[in-house]
Amino acid sequence: MKIAILGTRGIPNNYGGFEQCAEKLALSFVEKGNEVAVYNPASNPYKKKSWNNVRIKKNFYNEKKLKFLNLFLYDYLCLKDAVKQDYDIILELGYSPCSIFYYLKKNSNAKIVTNMDGLDWKRSKWNWIAKKTLKYSEKLAVKKSDALVADNPGMGDYIFKKYGANSCYIPYGAELYGSSDKKVLKD
Repeated sequence: MKIAILGTRGIPNNYGGFEQCAEKLALSFVEKGNEVAVYNPASNPYKKKSWNNVRIKKNFYNEKKLKFLNLFLYDYLCLKDAVKQDYDIILELGYSPCSIFYYLKKNSNAKIVTNMDGLDWKRSKWNWIAKKTLKYSEKLAVKKSDALVADNPGMGDYIFKKYGANSCYIPYGAELYGSSDKKVLKD
């Protein structure tokens, strides 16, 4: 299959949760014989066109100058490119604000799978316009996605109670390590 992963600050992971998810999923998908592309902002420090057999697709990104509007432009450019590439699956990590552009897939056979993220519209860092836009994006993602993923049970419950929609619960998991230093806990 051909799989695109969108909605992150890119891989290799230098940022956070969705980036780690994108990295681990991309590597797993490639290992199983799939062709995978991850969309990275042009500002991402990784400059090569591939990473561990994962294709890296760069798009414009300028958060410093464009602030919240940058998310719209970046998401639009990524999704616009992805629907032209004949992917089987477009995995959108987070719904905001990419779901506003899901209409772009009308000429594509790709299935959009959206990991619903959290209740981003409740965060205090956003002004009222951004909050309303994010809340609307959430509603569109539920309505327009071919499948929904919740990475925690609370989000799955919220999606069902608020929208009557089902989601697949897929937790991130954790890496296990062989030994621990119990002295750290005592200190």
